[in-house]
Amino acid sequence: MVNQTVVRALNRFALTGALTVTLIGLIVLLGWIFQIEMFRTVLPGLAYMKFNTACGFIISGVAIWVLAPTPLTRGRRVIGSGLACLALVLGAATLFEYLARVDLGIDQLLQADTLATSSTLHPGRMSPAAALNFILIGLSLLLRDGPPLARTLSGIITALLILSGSIATAGYIFDLKGLYSIGAYSVMALHTSFSFLLCGLVLAVMRPDRGWMAPITSDTAGGYMARRLLPLIPTTLFVLAVLLQQAVRQGMLAPDMGLALMGILGAGLAASLVIWAAQHLFVSEVRNLELNRLARTDALTGVANRRAMMDALQTEFARARRHNHPLSIVMFDVDSFKSYNDDFGHAAGDQLLASLGRMLSSGVRAGDLASRYGGEEFLVVLPETGVAESKIFASRFRTKIESADWPNRAVTASFGISTFLPGAQPPIELDELIKSADQALYRSKGNGRNCVTHNAETA
Repeated sequence: MVNQTVVRALNRFALTGALTVTLIGLIVLLGWIFQIEMFRTVLPGLAYMKFNTACGFIISGVAIWVLAPTPLTRGRRVIGSGLACLALVLGAATLFEYLARVDLGIDQLLQADTLATSSTLHPGRMSPAAALNFILIGLSLLLRDGPPLARTLSGIITALLILSGSIATAGYIFDLKGLYSIGAYSVMALHTSFSFLLCGLVLAVMRPDRGWMAPITSDTAGGYMARRLLPLIPTTLFVLAVLLQQAVRQGMLAPDMGLALMGILGAGLAASLVIWAAQHLFVSEVRNLELNRLARTDALTGVANRRAMMDALQTEFARARRHNHPLSIVMFDVDSFKSYNDDFGHAAGDQLLASLGRMLSSGVRAGDLASRYGGEEFLVVLPETGVAESKIFASRFRTKIESADWPNRAVTASFGISTFLPGAQPPIELDELIKSADQALYRSKGNGRNCVTHNAETA
């Protein structure tokens, strides 16, 4: 059920994202080592990524890259889990420093914070949000391949990481400092926010064929819709919010008007995207239903093929047993069909079978199933039909074939019937029911053709 093309694309995204996060950390690390300001901060005047934060991203990126491919070897699992633990410990130690108001000496252990000013409370220390996010990354990686409860917790943790990274990144885009800072001195840098968001997205798709991603990557209708709506709705609403904010700041719209338009247009766009996806889904479902119908229909006669008949017969037989209802099957074939083919050609024989198929389709009840059993043989499933009713049906149809105006010569058919009767001893199985109908058919052939025989008459 999983769409392998989507799975492969998400696996590539996971590896690419892991390498991107690692590269960002390495660039910032080089910026600190060689005092290159542009490498430490995206733009002049913005917050810079701390040395420890860059180390955390390198550790996290490599851990994801090691643990992403499946199946995991023991060596990769040990290395990846060790790196995940290291990222977790780094975040936990930093968060402990904030909560306990102590200095463990890790903030400038490897590199002095040369950009710190006299107003900097904790030189070299990553923000509390960044420390918490590294804890989330480590936990998500460690729980990802565990038992079901652990995998569920990993998914929740990943969602929290995506939310944290999204809020901080949005703060820079909308120029709202309160979204990426805690207080006046604890600011998350732009590339730090983006890297956490990317880590969250990578962790979310890291096992695309299992967990909460399995329905999204499946070949089901739900998966089809999710793959189209999930990228479009957030992106569309985000772009709309940016445009409206700029309109408000430029004085083109009052703040209240911008907020109202965001609600109205956002709802309208979301509804439009749902309708668009539903339309595509409808077309796909109609196509699949048609393909399924064609796969279960005999192309020449238009009635059900043998596979569809057997599926339906098994269902009806089980229902007849469960509810103590009778079930009859009628098997018939065209008399002397080989000579008909020899005399008038196979095209004429095909036309004869196609006409029989149309005649049969129009002659059965809504709950009955007409099918082509093979060659010139047909089989009709008659639910809740006893011996007498099945013989009446077969006799009427035999007469209908015999009296029809056929183009080349008169056509007749021989019929065999078998009936499942509740409580009959010994109990009959489905294959025995079919075999009995076949034997009754050949008894009709032996009785001179163009007649109806019930299996009870052959005993």
